Amino acid sequence: MAMAEFAENLKEELTCSVCVDYFSHPVTLGCGHSFCRPCLLRNWGEIGQPCSCPLCRRAFQIRDLELNDRLGKLANIAKNIRPYLLKLMKENVTCEKHQEEQKLFCEEDQSLLCVSCLQTQVHSRHTVLPTEKAADDSRDKLQKTLDLLWKEVEMTQTILAEERGKIEIWNEQAHAWKESLRVQYKQLHEFLKKEEKRHLQDLSREESENVKSLRESEARFSQHLQNLRGVIMDLEQNRQKSDLQLLQVVGEALKRSECLLSHRPKAASTQVSMSQITGMWEMMQHCRVDVTLDPESASPYLIVSEDMKTVTRGGYRQNIPIAPHQFEDSIILGAQVFTSGMHYWEVDVGDKEWSVGVCKASLSRNASIPLCPGDVFLLTRFLKGHTYSVMTIPLCIEYQSDFFLQRVGIFLDYDKGHISFYDALKTCLIFRFPLFSFSEPLKPVFCPCPPMGEENGIPMTVNP
Repeated sequence: MAMAEFAENLKEELTCSVCVDYFSHPVTLGCGHSFCRPCLLRNWGEIGQPCSCPLCRRAFQIRDLELNDRLGKLANIAKNIRPYLLKLMKENVTCEKHQEEQKLFCEEDQSLLCVSCLQTQVHSRHTVLPTEKAADDSRDKLQKTLDLLWKEVEMTQTILAEERGKIEIWNEQAHAWKESLRVQYKQLHEFLKKEEKRHLQDLSREESENVKSLRESEARFSQHLQNLRGVIMDLEQNRQKSDLQLLQVVGEALKRSECLLSHRPKAASTQVSMSQITGMWEMMQHCRVDVTLDPESASPYLIVSEDMKTVTRGGYRQNIPIAPHQFEDSIILGAQVFTSGMHYWEVDVGDKEWSVGVCKASLSRNASIPLCPGDVFLLTRFLKGHTYSVMTIPLCIEYQSDFFLQRVGIFLDYDKGHISFYDALKTCLIFRFPLFSFSEPLKPVFCPCPPMGEENGIPMTVNP
């Protein structure tokens, strides 16, 4: 019994107060207390910060720890004599079935056996060991597992410290990226302000040139009108003269009249440059919508493709009755209905007369009913040269272009009341309507209009 007490006292002296087991890789602190190194690492806080002794709370640095090899060897010796201590203190376990002492252990069933149990068919192919040997093997397995777990703790502590460091680095990088982004957008805003100023200056110069041209044209027509009135007065006076006097001046008077009539001044033509708005095109690409045609709204003159993307005006009306939801003229609506948000789509228009734009979904199908303000917002091409017009009630502006439009982009911002037309191939603004407060659903509208009598018109294709 004295040996058992000795072993117990030895165990108490060689046991870590944190894990309550024999020392594993022990270290002794400046305060004199000893602990397993893994136990201290488990309680370690921030990297570089002092740690406290688990018993007296005295501070120490992890980097100052050194292994106490002598204490480790003593703990290992005490651990090896532990089985003998357990043997002195153990109690015999009796098999309930055979009433014999269970001195054996089955690895497969993880159960205690007596000799009679071993002789049964159940355990004939199992691995069976004496209880002392099985216990020693189990302790070894537990120790190996504990060693792996403590190594995992150390590795996890290291990784955790690295991850905390990464968080700080990431926060710094994210802050730097945000600042960089702010600077770039600030530069972009300044650039856009300069672009806006340049475009406005160009328009102001064109405005001055157009006004100058119109005033010069006004002066020429005023002078022409004055000359006409002068010639008319001379002719009226000559009509009152005697025959001989009339014959003497009539040749010169008629010559002056013919010269004046053949030299009528030319009316001034105004030019408006279509502006390429920096960044606007990229923004509108994010607002693209897949617009398709609504064949149920189509006029009987129109032919719609199977994919609902192309519409052509036939030269003659199809022999079908007009339904209430169909237009009488060469008009067809898009299938989409817009009640909010920003939307952009494009249309290939061809080189005949045409109209594209936006209209109220409730637009009357009867061509004889007059339009009301806000019913339609159209861009139209006429057959006379490069003449185009933008129209809504009561606004209608006609202008000349330097080239034919081939693809028109339509941009609708329903919430802000914006409708704009663009040359989609040159990425230039054609016209932007003044702000309008929309109160009803809107739909795309298309009108391919070749001259009457042609069998086939020019196809108009949506979202080519």
